[in-house]
Amino acid sequence: MASQGATAQFDFGDRIVKLVLAIVTATGTVMLPHIANKFASGDIKAVKESLYKSFEFVTSLSIPMMLGLMAISDKFAPWFLGNEYILTGKIIYLEAPIILLIAWSNVTGLQYLMPTHKEHEYTISVTTGAIVNIIANLVLISLWKANGAAIATVISEAIVLLIQLNFIKNELDLKEMFSSSWKYFLSGLVMYIAIDTLNSILVMNFLNLIVEAVIGIIIYVSLIYILKAPIIITALNIS
Repeated sequence: MASQGATAQFDFGDRIVKLVLAIVTATGTVMLPHIANKFASGDIKAVKESLYKSFEFVTSLSIPMMLGLMAISDKFAPWFLGNEYILTGKIIYLEAPIILLIAWSNVTGLQYLMPTHKEHEYTISVTTGAIVNIIANLVLISLWKANGAAIATVISEAIVLLIQLNFIKNELDLKEMFSSSWKYFLSGLVMYIAIDTLNSILVMNFLNLIVEAVIGIIIYVSLIYILKAPIIITALNIS
């Protein structure tokens, strides 16, 4: 449906996004047996508390990673992969939202549905997502080639998340889960604007990439501290 070059552009863009995503979703491997043990012991309250904290953590981590990657994508791709991969930057930008979507579905699916023996509901969500992905690819790749494939990936992951949220809405307090998300989005948006501005001025190299990352972290952490985001309170209590 697209040229070999477009396929390569998408493949490398997808790999870079998934590399960042792996950092966020690593928490699922840790939390799954922990929550399963609490569920087996009948401590439903502890299960919910663990889920809320895990959701807060992945939200606070995935939003800056998503927006940070989007901010540098246009210059990062050709610098990291070579000038022939300029178009990969656009693909990374379009596909980056799956970092947040999959981080959330990792909590709702792998950390809740699976450990609480709701494998059927989990299977329905991922199967539906796969079907939507195929249909969306057939339509969008013909329209926008590799960019269409990236958009189709985002759509399918959004469908998976929405189905899982629908399955758990009567068991978990979704309002509580998302109540502080705006603080991370607002902080991430300010960080995005700052990094995007720097990225448009600076030449992409390793040193400038580190500078942009450090400035982005400082801005994001400072803002969620000012906004008193729950993750900051948790971190201070631990320390």
